Amino acid sequence: GQESNIKELLLAFDRVVKNSQANAVTSSEVVLVAGCSGTGKSSLVRHVQGPMMLKGGLIIFGKFDEKRKGQPLSAIVDALEQFCDLLQMESVENIEAVRDAIKEAIGEDVSVLTGLIPGLIKITGVPEGTSSFTLGSREAHQRLIFLFGRLLGAIARRSRPLIFFMDDLQWADEVSLELLRSFVFDTLLTPLLILGCYRENEVVEGHPLKVLLGKLVVSGARISTLRTSN
Repeated sequence: GQESNIKELLLAFDRVVKNSQANAVTSSEVVLVAGCSGTGKSSLVRHVQGPMMLKGGLIIFGKFDEKRKGQPLSAIVDALEQFCDLLQMESVENIEAVRDAIKEAIGEDVSVLTGLIPGLIKITGVPEGTSSFTLGSREAHQRLIFLFGRLLGAIARRSRPLIFFMDDLQWADEVSLELLRSFVFDTLLTPLLILGCYRENEVVEGHPLKVLLGKLVVSGARISTLRTSN
């Protein structure tokens, strides 16, 4: 039931924090919430946002849209834009600390990300790069995966565990799925809890999400699935 699912989500958050404090090689964990449309998947996650935030967690949220499947990374970009908006409401000291961490982690390539995430301009003071950058090539995808990983690594701190919530994963593009896979095994990304919701009836054999989950299990990722029903 919902109460047991809420308990499992909070336990997962506590494990991520505990493993990070114990200097585990990786403290990342993935918890998926599967069910048909209208079974309360998203509301389940919203129930745990408050308790996680009280424990110092930072929650950022992205939602995949069937109409934007042709726009790689759309939900992840939305989530990071939300982070930039939240950060601007914090103290000058916090903003400066994040700005310095981002610049240290990414260097001159910050301008690549500000072209995709305009909110980063206000945080870093770095304008959008003048060089053209497209998502068309495999090399570009790999470069972005690397840069997004460094960006999240700069955001996640032991004093502020990062909860990355992705909704409607059944509509995620393949670049986003590859990026999420890289997050799970990135040892610099700690502490990180990835929460994902998807419509289980739409994720059949051969679906990109199904393929990704199989790879994560085989690779030994910390991953669990909760289920909702009417």
